[in-house]
Amino acid sequence: DLEAGRLLPAPDPVRRAQLLGGDWTVKPAAGMYFKRAWFTIVDAPPVVASRCRYWDRASSPTGDWTVGARWARTPEGEFFVEHVVRFRGTPHEVQSVIKQTAVMDGPDVIQVLEQDPGQAGVAEMDHYATAVLSGMPMARTRPTGDKVVRATVASAQAESHNVKLVRGEWNESWLDEHEGFPEGDYDDQVDTSSGAAVFLGGDSFGEIVPPP
Repeated sequence: DLEAGRLLPAPDPVRRAQLLGGDWTVKPAAGMYFKRAWFTIVDAPPVVASRCRYWDRASSPTGDWTVGARWARTPEGEFFVEHVVRFRGTPHEVQSVIKQTAVMDGPDVIQVLEQDPGQAGVAEMDHYATAVLSGMPMARTRPTGDKVVRATVASAQAESHNVKLVRGEWNESWLDEHEGFPEGDYDDQVDTSSGAAVFLGGDSFGEIVPPP
């Protein structure tokens, strides 16, 4: 009820507006889930407890983007987006860039890939574990649910000013896409934020695949 909503605000801004404002016509819109004013730009993160690079893969040189965002989490629970790779390419090019990026990240960064449903997805992840990312820390995840719902964890952290960006050429594109979500032309960078925030937050979101 409304009183419960005041005591326990919903992490979803649409649901929160419905509960606290009584406006049940509110729909997801640009600027509701992420605002650029929520993000502080820093030159470097402090000491961090864990890192991952979360990948949202595409397989076309003309369609969606493949994005790999490296996120870090401090012992105090702050999040830092350290680096973003964003490109278009064929499946072979995607694998090559993921491998190259993982080598540059080093063994302290877990490479997180989303597994497609079905046996084909299992076979593809096995290929990544044994060939593309052999000897490197990797996690496979099976995200479910609507993209907007999955973004609520990252959105709540951002609204609390708990997500900071390390200064880089990628900042402007990243901020534009997040602020335009879910109405923008692309949401690949937002998808990596949704996955990385949950993964580093300690939720049971994926299966860790140890190096062979």
